[in-house]
Amino acid sequence: MGQMLVIDIEDRFSDKLKGASKRVSQRVITLTKNETLKNLKINTPVKKGKARGSWKSQRESPTEVIINSSAEYMSYLDKGTGIYGPRGTVITPKNGKVLTGWVYKDKTVFARHVKGIKPYKIVIKSIEATKPRISEFGRIAIREIGG
Repeated sequence: MGQMLVIDIEDRFSDKLKGASKRVSQRVITLTKNETLKNLKINTPVKKGKARGSWKSQRESPTEVIINSSAEYMSYLDKGTGIYGPRGTVITPKNGKVLTGWVYKDKTVFARHVKGIKPYKIVIKSIEATKPRISEFGRIAIREIGG
């Protein structure tokens, strides 16, 4: 599994929701999920479109939704690799003297090491883009459900 993100109404907010309709809070979670999915897709780089299309959501409970990516390499795109990744070291071959060749600009390339890729910070950017809209989602849910 690639990346996973959980949208949950935390206990510290439960007092604020006691008087609110369960349907309103569920609607807020649904609107937040939809916005987060939209932002994840916008922030995911496109080469062939597999990564962008890999984001899915699943409701675990009335107050929790899990969003994840089935792209195995999503965490590498999100967090970076090589010198830009969590380890901060160049990528070298495990066996042999050079990394397996790959095609770049119609030429096969072999290398003793590579720097890696810079992180796209897909999840953080998507959460930050969604956060400012949550209050708006509350107003929308109340208007839709509460009248």
